[in-house]
Amino acid sequence: MTSVAGSADGKLALSGSWDKTLRLWDRASGHCHRIFAGHTEPVHSVAMSLDCRLAASGSMDKAVRLWEVATGACLRSLEGHSRQVLSVALSRDGRQILSGSDDKTIRLWDAENGECLRTFEGQQHAVWSVAFSPDGRLALSSNTDGKLRVWDIATGRCLGTLFKRSIDLMSSVAFSPDGNLALSGSFDQHLHLWDLATYRHLRTFEGHASQVNSVAFSRDGKLVLSGSSDGTMRLWRAETGECFHVLRGDGPAFGSVALSRDATLVLGAQGPHIQVWHLDWELLPP
Repeated sequence: MTSVAGSADGKLALSGSWDKTLRLWDRASGHCHRIFAGHTEPVHSVAMSLDCRLAASGSMDKAVRLWEVATGACLRSLEGHSRQVLSVALSRDGRQILSGSDDKTIRLWDAENGECLRTFEGQQHAVWSVAFSPDGRLALSSNTDGKLRVWDIATGRCLGTLFKRSIDLMSSVAFSPDGNLALSGSFDQHLHLWDLATYRHLRTFEGHASQVNSVAFSRDGKLVLSGSSDGTMRLWRAETGECFHVLRGDGPAFGSVALSRDATLVLGAQGPHIQVWHLDWELLPP
């Protein structure tokens, strides 16, 4: 598995894989409801709309695909990138798609008609991860140059760059639920928290023993989840950077992680499997 996304209610999981397919899973039973076939190369990234109606995927075949979750039908294939698509994101209303590519560009797509609304250019390195702000007005991107960039969705203009000299390649990005903070995972084995009003680096989360591949915020913004090539997922307190729980998987690396909206379920893509944990907050540290 290369990527995982969970439904808002925690009942479904969507995965992307090296076998060129997406799969929709029942979280409780582990049963695969349906297979989404259409990509001609491995799938790097998947995303699902909040209402679970739509899914998006990005692949080594250079295409972004939009899918109907209920049927597994491919609604449209979005062509335009000249190299593999490394990351995709869906806006909260499901109307727009962001894609980041090895061709050093980000593209904004209209999910309704498949039109490329604009291309975000000017980067000198591959775009590894993209994210929409909660209000849909901004985008975040991470690059192999170790920098985060903040973009204006309406104009495609880069508003600023988040950079700390000691930080290595940034592999994953996420907005806090209030849109005021940015979170990044890095090949330097750390997570980094940033203030988007001042572009100031606020905090480093230390504990992983290898590169951090995926990061996510809880719905209330108080918790952070990370997945790493050290074979663990970690839960952190956003305010302090304290790691209060470590989840150890059965394989060598977690390539993608997701946290349910009620913060009771953790999903991790590890090797050919999705690992699922139920968090009992009565037993976890306060």
